[in-house]
Amino acid sequence: MKGVSFKKKEKLSDRTGGVTIMQTATKKETVLGIRQMAMIGVMTAVTCIAAPFSIPIPVSPVPLSLTTFILYLSVYILGTRNAFISYVIYLLLGLVGLPVFSGFSGGFAKLAGPTGGYLIGFLFMIPLTGILFEKTGKSFWKQFGAMVLGTLVCYLFGTVWLCLQLNLDFIGGLGVGVIPYLPGDTAKIILAALMLLESFLERGSLLEEEIAEKVGERKIFPCVRSQKRESRRRTSKAFASFSCIFFIELLCL
Repeated sequence: MKGVSFKKKEKLSDRTGGVTIMQTATKKETVLGIRQMAMIGVMTAVTCIAAPFSIPIPVSPVPLSLTTFILYLSVYILGTRNAFISYVIYLLLGLVGLPVFSGFSGGFAKLAGPTGGYLIGFLFMIPLTGILFEKTGKSFWKQFGAMVLGTLVCYLFGTVWLCLQLNLDFIGGLGVGVIPYLPGDTAKIILAALMLLESFLERGSLLEEEIAEKVGERKIFPCVRSQKRESRRRTSKAFASFSCIFFIELLCL
């Protein structure tokens, strides 16, 4: 009888332990989901606030803006999927009429106008850049190349759409929709790549610290808290850099 009761208790404890593990995993997934939704909302809000500010240029109907730089940061901070979701939400908000597009405009007319090709091109730039981030190495030049390729895809859609809008050939479209933006976009890509490189180096130092904690048989919880602080610091630095460029552009208006 004692043996039977012991087995029953053991089975009951196993079931209870399994339920506890499942509940813990469910709670972690819920917290992670809430955090991801919050970050998507934050980056969508940042895009909606910053994208309307733009600098018109006389040689092109497409103004200069920080949209591409924001999307680079969004891919890094949120990841490919969540960055894509954030941009789709931003795009939908603009299409329903909210003034979140360049020049504080909105509606389907903006999508049908000269900038429509770039708005569609961003839908392809984000996943391409994100996939290249994940597949390529973490060096400056590989991250730089990933953003360059993503931007070229956006240029392609924007140039083709401009050619259709303005009745230009492809060379003329490049002169209107690509060449005037090369210096600014190059500066944005370099800055974003430098930020990514610094973050990767910080992650490497955190990994070494975690290994040292485990090898030294010390508690791992301080390291986890340190990693969370570093993650928040990286995000803050990204937003700080964005804010600096944003205010510089405002001063140029």
